[in-house]
Amino acid sequence: GGVRPFGTALLIGGVDDSGAHLFATDPSGAMMEYKATAEGEGRDAAIEYFEKNYEEGLSMKAAIELGIEAIKKARKGKEGEVEIGIIDKKGFRKKNKNI
Repeated sequence: GGVRPFGTALLIGGVDDSGAHLFATDPSGAMMEYKATAEGEGRDAAIEYFEKNYEEGLSMKAAIELGIEAIKKARKGKEGEVEIGIIDKKGFRKKNKNI
């Protein structure tokens, strides 16, 4: 056997003069930019939902609802609270929502 090093995957979002950006890193250190993506348990179900339902030019409210629906698909009906981070010209804020 061998020893496996620790690894992590991260989603990093931000806004600049050209608009909003979402990046994902994987344990190898590779980084890709996405319009919508997911990590963790249920990732495949969430990404499938994004692929079928994402549209360019979504409003902030519509994008949040899209993300919530993707989380519901990933959770396979398990209820609970999610914490939503919002980044816009006003800065960063958090909001909790029961799903």
